[in-house]
Amino acid sequence: MKLTARERADRREAFRRMSAAQKADYIFSYYKLPIVLTLLFAYILCYGLYRHFSRKEVLLYVACANVVVSDDTAGALSEGFVRYSGKDVRKCEVSLYKNLYLSDNPTLANHQYAYASRLKLLAAIDAEQIDVILMNQEAYDFLSEKGYLATIAYQTNAADVSRFPVFQNAGFTDSVFLGVIPNSPRITAAMEYIAYLESPP
Repeated sequence: MKLTARERADRREAFRRMSAAQKADYIFSYYKLPIVLTLLFAYILCYGLYRHFSRKEVLLYVACANVVVSDDTAGALSEGFVRYSGKDVRKCEVSLYKNLYLSDNPTLANHQYAYASRLKLLAAIDAEQIDVILMNQEAYDFLSEKGYLATIAYQTNAADVSRFPVFQNAGFTDSVFLGVIPNSPRITAAMEYIAYLESPP
């Protein structure tokens, strides 16, 4: 029902006489849904804008299978390569998958972890979100047998990188191999990555 001019004036006057707390309560009581929807829309908009403008360009996706890397080594494997490429670390990154475990014969204790790692790795490969993989001999044998490694040099599908400068102080006791995933859309970046790992510090 439409209010008369006099009723509207009375309501305005009553509102004017309310305290600040009463006004806030009145507004929230009558306009709760529009306020909540407006705040929700503003949050979604701000979050979307933040994600858009803070998202970094991924130069390369690197996975570590059966190889544990320290924070310093992880920094060298990611931010080090961004700097080597001449890119801004605030705008570009290397996405590093750590703590993957691959085995054809996992023990009962780590069977579920190995299964989850395999699923994660295969999903990332199918999504073209793994370009380079660092691995031990067991992971190399597993991936090589399954045909997940590309031929990169001398007709081999992995190179022993344990003695490359980046890994000199990484504390590895066994050989570490580097392989390139065949369906990688960033093969050029993967080759540049290998050159970076070989370069002196």
